[in-house]
Amino acid sequence: MATPIVHKVKYDAEIKAVKKRLAALEVLEKSAKVLPLEDVLKLNAKPKLIADLEAMQAESRGWFADNN
Repeated sequence: MATPIVHKVKYDAEIKAVKKRLAALEVLEKSAKVLPLEDVLKLNAKPKLIADLEAMQAESRGWFADNN
């Protein structure tokens, strides 16, 4: 019986870390209270995090990966 070849995603750890940070930022965004300056500065980094995530996902996509 042959074992299948499983390729690791190129930026797997980095993608997971960025997704975790984005999830934390989503919680901050939905907060009804006034945020301290530190949290507002974290939210300002969100567009760059999203762009970085999209770039890493695009670069780690394999030849046969779906475009979904």
